[in-house]
Amino acid sequence: MLAAQFCESKESAPEAKFTPGMPRAGGSPFQASYNANAKGPVTYRLVHGLDVVASIPMSAIGFRHVGRMLQCGADKSLTFPLDCRLWTQTVQNILSVLLTVS
Repeated sequence: MLAAQFCESKESAPEAKFTPGMPRAGGSPFQASYNANAKGPVTYRLVHGLDVVASIPMSAIGFRHVGRMLQCGADKSLTFPLDCRLWTQTVQNILSVLLTVS
């Protein structure tokens, strides 16, 4: 996310951001602000199986995720949010490469 913010500050915003194993990034105000601007809809966090990193810091103390989740099951199946199915083939191509090396 920091690299994406740096690119944006140089007027070269990335088309998409993929964050494998991303922990919760901030509180509700940060989440709302991030997801409301152009960054939220193009931020995808890959969660592999029961990866514990995706569950920290705890939501019970106010931390929230940003962007959209792409769930990769232990059986290497993928679950996508419905509104990103327009370009799931591109995402599947990227993730298939990542899954073959894991």
